Amino acid sequence: MLPATDVILAPAAERELKKLTKDRQKDVLAALKRLRDGSETLEIEKIKGHPSFFRIKAGTEMRVIFHPLTT
Repeated sequence: MLPATDVILAPAAERELKKLTKDRQKDVLAALKRLRDGSETLEIEKIKGHPSFFRIKAGTEMRVIFHPLTT
């Protein structure tokens, strides 16, 4: 199991999330929860050309783009 981590949404991401349909919101939130909990079932992929950005699938048509913050 991967270590659990905090997930922080940028204000713009929160606004975009609210614009989605309820079903898509559920898919995105479920993906974020799996990321937060360190689920091994996540398929994390690097985004080409952006070495510190990654994406995970949220449902069949959505992707969540993120980058880890260092403390």
